[in-house]
Amino acid sequence: MGLKEIHKDLIDKQGRRKYFRMLNPELENKPFTIKPNSIKKKQRIVFIVPNFHWIDEDVNALWDLVPWNLCQIASVIEDICDEIIIIDAYKENLSEKELTEKIVKFKPDIVGLTVLMDQYAEVTPITTRIIKKISKDIITVLGGVYAMANPERAMKDKNLDYVIIGEGEYVFKQLVGFYSGACDLPSRGICFRKNNSFELENRGHAKFIKDLDQLPKPSYHLIDFLS
Repeated sequence: MGLKEIHKDLIDKQGRRKYFRMLNPELENKPFTIKPNSIKKKQRIVFIVPNFHWIDEDVNALWDLVPWNLCQIASVIEDICDEIIIIDAYKENLSEKELTEKIVKFKPDIVGLTVLMDQYAEVTPITTRIIKKISKDIITVLGGVYAMANPERAMKDKNLDYVIIGEGEYVFKQLVGFYSGACDLPSRGICFRKNNSFELENRGHAKFIKDLDQLPKPSYHLIDFLS
């Protein structure tokens, strides 16, 4: 197949990627907000960068990652949560036992994970197993490129409760709000099991945030940024 034939399948006559239409794209014109007095129980949130060394010892496939994405999402929910921490198990090269101890000490209600790509996919069930072994009541949420591109594959993990599809700032905030008793589940941007069954409900791609300047600055105080 020639280059023109490939482009014909991927790009329309206006030069737009055809798959973009499949996302049913919509713009989020204003920030999602939660009234403080509507919160019944503030949640304790842990964000985790899994330790990719658990599945890949190839130094050429591993590199330093600053979890700015977790810092960004944390900044959006800090005002509605009891406390938030970020555990970078990859940077600290934590063992499974060490990660377990950190989670147990904090006693989270919700744990958010980020996995950059399919190459690291297998670290997700290792991490969710650790979390659910501590308490099955902890809600597990996966975001990142892998989750967005492969939500059904990711949800085969029985210890994973939700996948975030697309930009997670407002979607995750609404998810936290739901477990705080303040609002409904997001209408878009999540995938989960219906009524604890094996049937998945995929609510599609999250709305695209129109004005990124409306987002607060990332909560870099939650990580040892200088190191």
